[in-house]
Amino acid sequence: MLKSLLSAGGALRWVAGFENEVDFIESSAFDWLFWNAYNEIEGTALERINVTVGKLRHDVPGLMTKLGFHVGVWDGGFKLLV
Repeated sequence: MLKSLLSAGGALRWVAGFENEVDFIESSAFDWLFWNAYNEIEGTALERINVTVGKLRHDVPGLMTKLGFHVGVWDGGFKLLV
């Protein structure tokens, strides 16, 4: 599904979401960490999402796995970052 969304064209460069059914509090905390990191970074959408994913992998790898967090990007082709 991620690949079809991104390959459809337009300005969409990345999508993110949870694979698993998630706890509201844990997913809200993760959302806050995600958007806080993303909004602090300068650059293109792809640069920002790459740095954000790297930061989250470093800071909260267990929570990423527990929630089943995934990010797909489109940069001339589909790539699953996490």
